[in-house]
Amino acid sequence: RTDYTKLIQIVNSADLGLHFIYEGNANDYIYPFGKVYDTSTLIIEHDYRKVNNRGIYIDVFPLDEQGQTEEEARKVIQRARLLNLLLMESNLRRYHRFSKSILMELPKMMMYPYAIVRGTKYWLKAIDTNAQKYYGLNTRYYGCTVDPNYHTFFKKEWFDKSIDIEFEGRLFSAPVGYDSVLKTNYGDYMQLPPEEKRVSQHHSEAFYK
Repeated sequence: RTDYTKLIQIVNSADLGLHFIYEGNANDYIYPFGKVYDTSTLIIEHDYRKVNNRGIYIDVFPLDEQGQTEEEARKVIQRARLLNLLLMESNLRRYHRFSKSILMELPKMMMYPYAIVRGTKYWLKAIDTNAQKYYGLNTRYYGCTVDPNYHTFFKKEWFDKSIDIEFEGRLFSAPVGYDSVLKTNYGDYMQLPPEEKRVSQHHSEAFYK
């Protein structure tokens, strides 16, 4: 989290043609994590409302303390998943049905208007409060609590130091426990998915300005 905050300041104070956007510097921002975007480009995202058009970006996820035990970490993650679902519902352009069963769908149908009434700012604050519950306590478990649908809890020692990893002919810093992180998230991450699943899940258009 400390490095995440530093990165915001570094990117936004340098003349790099980049901008770090997050909920603290944009009133219309709807995500609980930051994005660094290229100011010479434009991206239009079609899934969510209240999103002003900005540039092509990469997501930046902070890692937060999640407790000394797996039970504490799981509780933080479970709450984070519920809060993120409510945040997502509050920003959808229209209701999306996920189940053919009305009984399975009914709780989500009831959740949708409640999420909208509470509003984006409410859910962003709740997510941030939950994510930083153990801030500064140097706990055993860490993770990306602001976006727990793709991340779980990790052991602190996996991030104690960095090592250089070669990617396409260049060296990049990676956590010393990168293999454990990837296996925890994705299982056998060296196995390619079926060809029909190698498609983007985003509905957007991108342009140069």
